[in-house]
Amino acid sequence: MGVSIIVTRSIDKSFQKTNLNIDQDEWKNIVERAPNLRLRQNPIAITNPKTRESIKIQPSPADSEIQVLDEWLPFLGFRRGELVMRYLQRFENEADPIRVAIADIANRFDAIIMHDAGDEILLW
Repeated sequence: MGVSIIVTRSIDKSFQKTNLNIDQDEWKNIVERAPNLRLRQNPIAITNPKTRESIKIQPSPADSEIQVLDEWLPFLGFRRGELVMRYLQRFENEADPIRVAIADIANRFDAIIMHDAGDEILLW
């Protein structure tokens, strides 16, 4: 398992619980209005590294994709009042378009960006 990025309102900048969630309908509305975002329609295909079996995972109702150049890539998914996605090495680049989009989404929700590998707020 890799590290996940989390966009959340449930914790504030001092790591205090707020009990605030991101609303799924509000998230879907943002996705539907953004020209470079869309709700994911197709399953995610992955290959089991041991058996080489192809596995298809159906998207959740509020999983999204982002358009980077001419390619649609997995983006944030909605999980229990938070937005999550797998951390990618490309996020080390401050100008990465996916990282920039995550920061924009966090700003729209007045949320923080963190990861599930420790108590650290990502200042994007």
